[in-house]
Amino acid sequence: MPTIFALADFVVLAGAFDQCGLRINETFAAGRPAIVTRTYGVANELVLDGENGFIVKQGDIDALTDRIALLAADAALQERLSKNAASTFVTGPTALFATNLLDLAESLAGARSRADSR
Repeated sequence: MPTIFALADFVVLAGAFDQCGLRINETFAAGRPAIVTRTYGVANELVLDGENGFIVKQGDIDALTDRIALLAADAALQERLSKNAASTFVTGPTALFATNLLDLAESLAGARSRADSR
């Protein structure tokens, strides 16, 4: 998906909810900014309003279209947000997520081993 997202100038994810933010990671891996709704799971965690994308209120069509028009018309803004998006992907919580996932797997494996030895 990052290859496909790289073909776009930016990505709009205006759904009502997305808990894990996989699309944002793919978007940022492609070095593209994103416009998301506040109910999107990564709003204010990965997507920082005005830094690497924009956050709009769910259902606020006027705000959504304003941000789309702004980003589409301003090449310098697109470039700045794109650089920040790529940087967010490199330095963001991806490593933390991987570490937590490995810790969880080890914890579950340890609990299973203890249960099997009983």
